[in-house]
Amino acid sequence: LVGEAVTLADLYLFAALVEPFATVLDRKLRDTFVNVTRWFSTIASLPEVLAVTQGVTLCEEASAAKPKVAAEKKEKAEAKPKAEKPAAEKKKEEPKPKPKPAKDEEEEEEENFDEETGKKKNPLDLLPKSKLDMETWKRTYSNSPYAESAKWFWENYDPEGYSIWFCDYKYNDENKVLFMTSNSIRGLFQRMEGLHKYAFGSMLICNSTAPFAIKGCFMFRGTEIPPDMKIVDDYDYY
Repeated sequence: LVGEAVTLADLYLFAALVEPFATVLDRKLRDTFVNVTRWFSTIASLPEVLAVTQGVTLCEEASAAKPKVAAEKKEKAEAKPKAEKPAAEKKKEEPKPKPKPAKDEEEEEEENFDEETGKKKNPLDLLPKSKLDMETWKRTYSNSPYAESAKWFWENYDPEGYSIWFCDYKYNDENKVLFMTSNSIRGLFQRMEGLHKYAFGSMLICNSTAPFAIKGCFMFRGTEIPPDMKIVDDYDYY
């Protein structure tokens, strides 16, 4: 969480998430935040952590709370006799049903709605399926030698489903302190969290002395720069 090494912040947050990961965060839910799950598994596999936890078993099916209170209320409500309405009481007018949207609009809304998240689907999820799977590529890049991962990439790259972009920082003359230059890159990636399913990138700090130059290369889902990238605060700096 802080820098490249494990810190006390990682251990505090890991301890707070052990119970949720073991009881309620099932596989389906974990797939919605892959980066957090990857970080949690990394911390859990550390020898020092294993010595204390003896291993954390990730939840396969969320534990459901017993609806005891709700059941008791229901029983009490059923036990009470229903009060009869006076015969002279007039029936209330039933509200008129609202006009339904046109069939084509309704179908379009259903197609763009994600039942799992309860939100509209990202337009990038509606693109035709590509032979290049982003998560598979990221695992290959992280766990394989350079030559092997490069070979896999060019064998699976889909120019109709993805696009490659290069970037240069506009204000390199201001990069006079190395750690501050590094922090600006880290901040960019943090603000791009919403794109983790649709983007892969690598940034470089060039020059051995100040001013340091920042260059980068990104692969995005789709043939254009995604709208979610254009609203990142740092986007206009490149």
